[in-house]
Amino acid sequence: MSKCGKQCEVYSRVVGYHRPVTQWNKGKKAEFFDRKTFCMKSSLESKYGRTLEAFNKEKVSEEEILEVVKNVEF
Repeated sequence: MSKCGKQCEVYSRVVGYHRPVTQWNKGKKAEFFDRKTFCMKSSLESKYGRTLEAFNKEKVSEEEILEVVKNVEF
């Protein structure tokens, strides 16, 4: 529901196409609601990242980015 109280259509990408969530099958809907959103700030400030200030400089080298990314566990 939106703030005005009317139903709003939510679109998301599934298998390469943007489709209304209401048209997905049960399995895809369950996956959608289990998704986790990514927050750059909290990621960089986690124990695997650096402080956000380290990335606020004018230019970040590719090596610096790769150094941070290689420490991330999936």
